[in-house]
Amino acid sequence: MNFPVLQLNDVESAKTREQETQEQSTEHRDTQDFRDATEDRLRYSWIDDLPAAENYRKFGALLSETGDVFRTGETGEGLLVLKPDKTAKVIKVAKEFMPVIVDRVDVSIYLNGKPKSGMLSTTHLNTMLRSEEFLSNFVPVDRVDSVPSYLSDFSLTQPGFNDGGRDFRVVYLGELPQLSFSTDAIK
Repeated sequence: MNFPVLQLNDVESAKTREQETQEQSTEHRDTQDFRDATEDRLRYSWIDDLPAAENYRKFGALLSETGDVFRTGETGEGLLVLKPDKTAKVIKVAKEFMPVIVDRVDVSIYLNGKPKSGMLSTTHLNTMLRSEEFLSNFVPVDRVDSVPSYLSDFSLTQPGFNDGGRDFRVVYLGELPQLSFSTDAIK
């Protein structure tokens, strides 16, 4: 039985073709952001070749879809994140911001069309927390309350975000307010 003799350059070219095929199949399919149908997680393709402002704007729009991340005030820097234990945390620096992202969005970073990493730099994170391109995507919150309060129209705050207009955009972290129509409640 005769086996074909492979030259070293034949083996190398076979490896090269195999690597090219693998690289093409792992290239990101699009710069579009999408929800993963199986895990209901957000995904974002951060393209380092794009201007930072464009990535900040698109990433902010996607992160704001989670519904539990707000801007701290109308012109404030930083974010307000609602936590599952019915508390809120103000995020002003990268080390606090990265866990918020990891818990909500799968980020893939590409440079020159090739995967680079899955972690945003602290420079980008800190800049986003101060950039209007990023922050303008989030609903501003003027205050966080743990007890019900009245809005500008004299309605009581309900659990979650309450948009009572400027100075009355309130996140109420408590339970549904109980109303009583008698004085027995205060005796």
